[in-house]
Amino acid sequence: MNCFPSCPDLLESNDAPLDAEIAIIRRYISESQSRMAQLKAQINELPVEREQMQSEYDAIAESVRTHTRVLSPVRRVPVELWLEIFASIKGTRRIQGETRICPPWSLGFICRSWRDAVLSTPSFWSSIDLPQPMSGRPLFHIHPGT
Repeated sequence: MNCFPSCPDLLESNDAPLDAEIAIIRRYISESQSRMAQLKAQINELPVEREQMQSEYDAIAESVRTHTRVLSPVRRVPVELWLEIFASIKGTRRIQGETRICPPWSLGFICRSWRDAVLSTPSFWSSIDLPQPMSGRPLFHIHPGT
């Protein structure tokens, strides 16, 4: 169920919606929730059509959940703030109480915008530790100019 022409792009990415898109999505969610309430009432009153209405209700409910995710505040966090956070954890992470090496490319696996941010930030690539298999210790520590 589409709310406006560019909506599929937002539903399949972590891009932040524009202010105008937020209003449209909120209106869509509100109208859909109203329709869901109508359907739920009809489902309880008309057992013969219950399966068809339940199916429509389920489809609308899933669409509302998908559209609600587009409004997530995390999508509107500026890239600069993400880069500050990434810089503070660059190189290491804690796993089960143990500090492990966290290469910069691992942040790029989260979403496209994080990957683009990490790849376009030279400071993340100025030094890279490569862990030895099984030991967690660096095999190499590469520093430019040394």
